[in-house]
Amino acid sequence: MKKAETESKQLALEDQSLKIRDLEAEIAICERRKSEMTQLFGVTSLQEVEKKLRMIEQRKDLLRRCNAIEREIREALSIQDMGDVEAMLDAADRPALEAEQVELRASDRGSGSARTRVVYGIQQSVRRGGSRRRR
Repeated sequence: MKKAETESKQLALEDQSLKIRDLEAEIAICERRKSEMTQLFGVTSLQEVEKKLRMIEQRKDLLRRCNAIEREIREALSIQDMGDVEAMLDAADRPALEAEQVELRASDRGSGSARTRVVYGIQQSVRRGGSRRRR
């Protein structure tokens, strides 16, 4: 009976040794990965890595939103290049643009989002400015 008990304990000990070795290997992998990530982001902790990753995600979201807004402006003005939009805005009557924006905010006329109303106001002001340039 003692021999069977000893063999059973020996097997359990070997099993635990294998588990420990596997866990140590996993820890080593995690430590290497932590080192890679902290070096990549130039920080010292995983919490800082998380902050950097969140900042990257926020930047991607802002760029996505910026691209969507640019696309809306180009579509509203029927222009393909944002450089053309910027040139039109530079040539537009800024005081008239500001006055129209104030008017749009104050009157809240029409339906639609604030962005749509502002784009509409820019579109109208640019058209007025554009017609002056052609004269």
